[in-house]
Amino acid sequence: MTNAQLVAIGWGLVGFAVLWPVLFLAKPKRLLTASAALLYSCALVGLVLLPLGGPTPMQVFQPVPFQWVADIGTELARHGLPASQALNTLTFQQMALNVLLFAPLGFFGRWLWSLRPMRTVALGFGVSLGIETAQLTAGHRIFDVDDLVTNTAGAAAGWFAAAAVLVIASHAHRVPDRLGLQVRPQAADVRLAGEVLAGAGAQDALDGARRGPL
Repeated sequence: MTNAQLVAIGWGLVGFAVLWPVLFLAKPKRLLTASAALLYSCALVGLVLLPLGGPTPMQVFQPVPFQWVADIGTELARHGLPASQALNTLTFQQMALNVLLFAPLGFFGRWLWSLRPMRTVALGFGVSLGIETAQLTAGHRIFDVDDLVTNTAGAAAGWFAAAAVLVIASHAHRVPDRLGLQVRPQAADVRLAGEVLAGAGAQDALDGARRGPL
């Protein structure tokens, strides 16, 4: 992680410290999850938009998908490194950071808002597209198609991570509602509950028929 990224995260934490008292006074029902979402939002804004200013890059638009693969080879050749060092290159680390950056968004999409996978992917793509457009407009970053791909992949990975946690928690009968993290049931859960209730109603009617009139 570069010094500029560390500075941006620092400013994001400052923003969180300023805004959290306002959130606390609002007394949301899920203070913990609302605080986590606020912290993530501040860090995300800091990382993708700050610091403002700086020289305009020579290339402002990168339209080639998976260009980062070729960039890894270029970086290895420039430093005379073997292919086994690919994971240690700055290009790969930047790509991995772009994936991790949007994983919390996908996690919140499933955990907090009960979004389905495709809606979460669409959300990740839309947020990433907005960020890339803002960076291009600001003039100090580039619009990179690879960022769209990796950010969207990160949102999808976050959704599946949240789904896995919920499955494990449900099997353990320990869904963490005490922390305000209870999620709304999915359609399958609602359908199953309806079938159970319908079956219970039918059984009551059958028992009444067997007993006969009072």
